[in-house]
Amino acid sequence: MLHVLSRHRVLLAVLVTSTLFAAVAAKLNTSGNLQIAAATTHVMVDVPDVPVVERLALTQDLTALQKRAELYARLIVTPPVVDHIARRAGLPPGKISAVTRTTADVPIPLVEPGSEERASQIEGSRAPYRLEVQSSPAEPTFTIYAAAPTTAEALELADSAVLGVGDYLRELAAGQGASERRAPVLRQLGAARGGLTNAKARIVIAGLTFVTAFALSFVALLLALRGLGLWSPPAPRRAPKGRESLRALADWPRTSRLMPWAVAALITMIWLTPFDHIQLAMATPIDMTLDRIVLPIVAAIWLISLTAGPAAAPRLRITLVHVALGVFLACALVSVVLDARYLNQTGELMLAVKKLPLLVSYLSVFVIVASSVRRSEVPAFLKYTLALSVVLAVGIVVEYRLRMNIFTTLTQQLLPPLFEYTADTTGDGIDSLGRRWVAGSTAYGVEAVGMMAMALPIAIVGVIGSSGRGRRILYGVAIAALIAGMFATQRKSALIVPVTVVATLAYFRRRELLSLAPLGLVIGVLAAAASPGAVLGVVGQFTRADASQVATTSDRTADYDAVRPDLWTHLIFGRGYGTYNHETYRILDSEILNRVIEGGVLGLAAFLFIGISVLLVSRRTIAERDARWAPGALCGTAAAVAFITIATLFDVTSVPHGTDTFLYMAGLAAVVATSDEEPRQPGAPAPRRRVPRARRVRRGSPGHPTREPSAPSR
Repeated sequence: MLHVLSRHRVLLAVLVTSTLFAAVAAKLNTSGNLQIAAATTHVMVDVPDVPVVERLALTQDLTALQKRAELYARLIVTPPVVDHIARRAGLPPGKISAVTRTTADVPIPLVEPGSEERASQIEGSRAPYRLEVQSSPAEPTFTIYAAAPTTAEALELADSAVLGVGDYLRELAAGQGASERRAPVLRQLGAARGGLTNAKARIVIAGLTFVTAFALSFVALLLALRGLGLWSPPAPRRAPKGRESLRALADWPRTSRLMPWAVAALITMIWLTPFDHIQLAMATPIDMTLDRIVLPIVAAIWLISLTAGPAAAPRLRITLVHVALGVFLACALVSVVLDARYLNQTGELMLAVKKLPLLVSYLSVFVIVASSVRRSEVPAFLKYTLALSVVLAVGIVVEYRLRMNIFTTLTQQLLPPLFEYTADTTGDGIDSLGRRWVAGSTAYGVEAVGMMAMALPIAIVGVIGSSGRGRRILYGVAIAALIAGMFATQRKSALIVPVTVVATLAYFRRRELLSLAPLGLVIGVLAAAASPGAVLGVVGQFTRADASQVATTSDRTADYDAVRPDLWTHLIFGRGYGTYNHETYRILDSEILNRVIEGGVLGLAAFLFIGISVLLVSRRTIAERDARWAPGALCGTAAAVAFITIATLFDVTSVPHGTDTFLYMAGLAAVVATSDEEPRQPGAPAPRRRVPRARRVRRGSPGHPTREPSAPSR
C-alpha cells in the first residue's frame, strides 16, 4: 500500500489535507456544551376538600376536572406564569420558553400551527430552558416536560413549574379578593424525574461533520487539481479475461448472470408487495422491513459481481444523473451538519441520523440498476415493468369494485412465520371527502397513481413503435388498464399526472400521438368500463362548487403560508434533511415544501435537478430516434416529469414505492443514454453501420475517377 501511495503523491497529499480539514471542522462543530437534559412530572387537578381519588366521584365531576386540567395546562405557558416559574427556578426572565400541545380529539388541521404560531415556536426553540405542557384527554391530569443544559436544572425547572403556577394562582386570588380554599388544588404526583437525552450527540455530530467535510474537500481538491492540470485520473485497467459461458454473455432474461435477476426480483418486490408493512417478527434495533432486508442482499450481490469477468461485472458509468444525485446527497449532509447544534437543542438530530441512511439506500437503487443492466437489456426490463404495472392496475380495479385488496390478502396468507404484516386494517378506509381507501400494494392511492403514471409511457411508446396489429392491441389494453387503475384510486392526481406524461411524450412525438387519437377514444371507453363511476368521480372533484374549499385543497394551500417562518429562518441550506417533524408541526402533502424547508433553496434546486438531469441525459438519444434506444430514453424522461409532478402533490420520498420506481427507471434511462457500446457476444453478427451515400460526379472531371464509385458492400 505504501508503494502504491508513493507513486501517487498528489493523491496522498489530497487525502492528508482532506483529513486535516475534516478533523478541524468536526472539532469546531462540537466545541462548547452540547449536553441537553430533560425532566418530567405529572400534576393532577383536584377539588379543595377531599381528594377525588378518596371519594365516590360522579362522571360530571371528572369531566369538570379534565376541563380544568386543559385550562391550567394552557395557563402555565402564558408569560405571567412563566415569570413566576423563572423566579422559583432562580433563572433570569426571558430564558424560559413554554409551549402547550393540544391533545383533544379534534381534526388535525385545527391544531396544526399557522405562520405566526410557528414563528413563535422557532423563536422559543432556541431558549436554553424550555417547558412543554400536555393535558391528558381522559384524566384530570397534565404532564410537564422540562429541558435544560443539566439534569439538576431540568429537575428544578419541572418542579418549579408546579410551584410557579401555584404562586400565580394565589397572587391572582389575593388581588381579586377570592378565597384560596375554594380554588382547585394542583397535586404533583411525585417529584420530577429526568436525565440526559443526548449522551451520544457529540459523537454523532463529530462523525457527520467529519464524513461530510472529508468527502466535499476531497472531491473539490481533486477537481481543482485536475482543472490546473496537476492531476489526472488513472486510466482504467483492463479486467482479465474470464471464462464466461455463452449463457452468461447473453442478455436478460436468457442470461445466467446473477445481477439482472437480482434487479428483476427487486423490481417485482417494489410493484407487487406492501414491503414497507412487512417486517421481521422479532425485536430489532430498527424496523427491519422487507426492503431493508432485500436491498442489502442485492447490494452484496452487486459487490461480489464486481469481481466477475469483463462481460459479467457491473459497469460504473458516471452520467449527469449520477452527478445530480451526488449533489443532492451533499446538500442533505451539509444541511444537517450546519444546523447540527440547533437540531441537538431541539431534540431532532436523531431524525436526520435515521433519514440519511434511507436516502443513501434510495440512491443505491439507481447506482445498482445503472451499472448492472446492459444497454441491450433495457427494452426487456421496460416490458417487464409494464407487465408488473398492469398487474398492479388490475389489482386496484378489483379492489375498487370488490372492496378486496388482493395484495395485502395474499401477503398475509403467504407470509412466512418469520415476518409479520404491520399495516393497520382496523379503520373504515374512508377519507374526509368520502372516498374509499384504494391503494393496491402501496400505502396511499396517490403513491400508486405515481407508479402507474411512470409506467404509462412504456405502453404509449410501445403503441407508437409497433407495426403489427396484435402488439398494438396488447399495448392499448395495457394503457386502458393503467388509466382504469389510476382512476380507481379516486385521487385527483389520477387526472393530473397522466396529463403531464402525455404532454411530455407529445413534445417529442406529437405527430405519432396525433395519429393515435382514434385509439385513444377506444382506450378511454375501456378504462371507463373497467372502473365504472371512477372517471366521473375524479372529474367531479374538480368541477364541484366547493372544489377549492375541500380539505384536500385547503390544507395544501394553507401549508404554503404556514411554512414561511421555517423557510426564511433557514433559507439557503434549510433546517436539516429529514428533521421536519410532521407529528409536531404540520403534515406537508408536498415533497417540494419538504425539500425547501429541510434543504433550503439549494436543496430544492438539487432535488429538481435530479429529474432535469434525466431529461438532459436522454434528449440526444430521443432526438436520434433510434428504434432500439430512443424508447427507453423517452420513457425515462416521461417518468422524471411524472415524478416531479407527483412531488408537488405528495411527499413522495416519505414512502418508498414511488421513489424506488423513479430511481430504477432513471437508471434504465441512464444506461440507454450512455455512448459506450456493449461487448458483442461471440458469434453474433457485427452491428450494421450507417454508411454515407456516395456522391455522384461527372465522368472525366479533374481530380475524380472516370467511373462512379460503386455502392458500398454490406
